[in-house]
Amino acid sequence: MKPLVSQLWPQFMADPDFAACFGQVIVEHAHMLRQERQVIFTLRSGAPLDKNLCARLLASLQPDYEGFELKIKNLFGYAMLDETALRDLLAQAQDEGLTELVVQFSSTDSSAADIERLIREVESSAGGADWLVRFYPDRDSVGLVEILLVH
Repeated sequence: MKPLVSQLWPQFMADPDFAACFGQVIVEHAHMLRQERQVIFTLRSGAPLDKNLCARLLASLQPDYEGFELKIKNLFGYAMLDETALRDLLAQAQDEGLTELVVQFSSTDSSAADIERLIREVESSAGGADWLVRFYPDRDSVGLVEILLVH
């Protein structure tokens, strides 16, 4: 059984904000990349974790990993993929060096043009060039969006 953040680092549960954010978060694994001097904590949650609280967690853990850069990889399912969630998902894919991302929509209030506009904004800010965006079954009935992140 995989531990919860609250089981590995119970000292942080005294903070109500931290407890609310991380109380039911599972620690999938910690991956130490010695040559890159990084430690990546993979956490699974029901929703995106608060970035400021993640930064606080990493800052608190830093003394235990002196000389290493600490990162959190947050795994979660999107119950609803709004603009902010799609933006975060695209930025994370870009940061991780992914070359392809497929997003499935069960329903969306956004048109293909709105989704593509958002993708192009993230592409531009991330320094991408000419990402290929395909809509399935077609632009009029968005069910699946394939994004090829060309570097």
